[in-house]
This record gives sequence, structure tokens and C-alpha cells, in this order.
Amino acid sequence: MGIYQIVKSLAIVAFLILPGFIFGKLKICDSHITKGLSSIVINLCIPALIIDSLQIEFSYNLAQSMFICILMWTVMIIIALFIAFAVKKLMNLNKIETALVICMLSVPNTGFIGIPLVSSLFGDSSLFYLSLCEIANDIFSYTLVLTLVGLSTGYKSNVSLKGFVNPPTLSIVLGIFIFVTGIRLPDVLSIPIEYIADCMTPLAMFIIGAQLSQMKFGEFIGDKRIYILCILRLLFFPAFAFVLLKVIIGIDDMFSAVFILMMGMPAGSLCAIFAENFNGDVPFATKCVMLSNIFCLITIPLFTMLM
Repeated sequence: MGIYQIVKSLAIVAFLILPGFIFGKLKICDSHITKGLSSIVINLCIPALIIDSLQIEFSYNLAQSMFICILMWTVMIIIALFIAFAVKKLMNLNKIETALVICMLSVPNTGFIGIPLVSSLFGDSSLFYLSLCEIANDIFSYTLVLTLVGLSTGYKSNVSLKGFVNPPTLSIVLGIFIFVTGIRLPDVLSIPIEYIADCMTPLAMFIIGAQLSQMKFGEFIGDKRIYILCILRLLFFPAFAFVLLKVIIGIDDMFSAVFILMMGMPAGSLCAIFAENFNGDVPFATKCVMLSNIFCLITIPLFTMLM
């Protein structure tokens, strides 16, 4: 069941990427179009997705679990930062590549691959914890990681609070307010927001396909650095989460299983989207995303058997 779901999810990803790849090869879609689309994804679709995902019923149990999940996610983010700056010296990375490495290591594909895969393995009882992981991932992706990638390309000359003020972070504040207060948006607002949120995945995959069309096959598979980063993303992080939760802390429940598997997901498409939006190293980011998605066919079943 697990391997079938992985193959199915990646096949869907491939078919969503294909139109962008074809349009790129036919020169219908150029870098100006992909940059515009990435801006739409970051500034419209992602905020809509965040607000839509936080329209859930508030409870103190949910709030407590969310705090624990965010705390664990913070630990993994700190580890990602240390590793990124360590490999920077080993691989002689520039500051733009270093920021993208942080993005690759700290932003797993929890939404498009993680949620359908893990829910198929554990059933509806896992949806609660899957939502918590998605919320934690969103909070860090659209605040810290988004700002670091922007800073690396000169988008902001200095780190400041203004660097964190953007549509995704504002939507997180609004979403948490909606969650805590229990406010429910009327259908005239919630339905359009849901429709816009649903556009994020196909648009993100289209952009990656267009980016991929501009790369040569040898360039795609010849960068040895990406293989090392894939090992870190797909093997080290879930293994570290396994030791931390099950061995050191002693948590052996549905939350630990979900968290470990979500930490083993491939690099999220946001890595390529952020690179496109901030004029970063798009080929480097695209290779990180694509190769990690391919190799997860091997690594995810290994960790699934341990749960």
C-alpha cells in the first residue's frame, strides 16, 4: 500500500510537471512568465492555502499538540541551519546556494506527497497530526526560510522585521486569529479562498516543469552535491527524528510516526518557487526538488517499515 501510494503520488507530480515542460520546450513559457506565476503562487495562492487550512475548530488539546509539533519542528529547523552552514564550507557554496540548501533541508513536501501518503498508511486517525505538521511547516517556510532566500539574493539588504512582512506571514497571523477565535468566514469568502488555494499545486508543478525544460540531462544528474543533499533530506532527518522521539524522549504513538515520516518527505516545490521569485539559482533548486522526489521511492518505504 505504501509503495503504491508513493508511486501514485509521484506519477501525479510527473503529469502535473509535464505541461510546464512542454510549454517551456516549445518556448511558449519563458522566464518572465514563470517569474510572474511564482509571484502569484507566493502572494496569492499560498496565503489562501494557509487561511483555508486554519479554519478548523479550536480546542486546548489541539493548541497544546500544535505547540509540541512546532517545538519539534523548530529543533529540526535549527539542525538544518547548522548542517547547511557546515556543507557550505565542504561544498564551497555561495550564499544563494546556502539559502536554498536551508530551504531544501527544512521544507519537506508535507502537503502534496506527505499528507496523501501518510493518511493512506494510517487512516483518518492520522489527519489531526498531519494538519499540525503542515501548519508548522507553513509557519517556518513563509517566515524564516522565505526571508533567508530573499536576503541571499539581495531582496532585503538587512535583516529586519520588515523582511518578515509579506502576504504569507500576514496570512499566518490572520489564520491563527481565525483559529483561536473560532471565527468562520462566510461562504462568499471561504469558497473563493478554497478555490484559489487549490490552484497552488498545479501552478507550482507547472513552474517546475518550465524550469526543468531549460536544463540539459547531463546538468540535471551530474551535480554530485545534490546527491549528498538528498541523503541528508531523505535519510538523516527522519533518522534523527526517529532517535529524538522514540529513543531519547520515548514517544511511541501516532504523532511520532507521522512526524518521522513527514521529516522523510522529499524537498518541497517551494525551494524552486522561492528561487524563481527572488532571482536565485533556479537550476540548483530544481535539481534539489526533482532528484529528492525520485530518490524518495527508495527511502520512504524503508522508514515506513520501521513505524
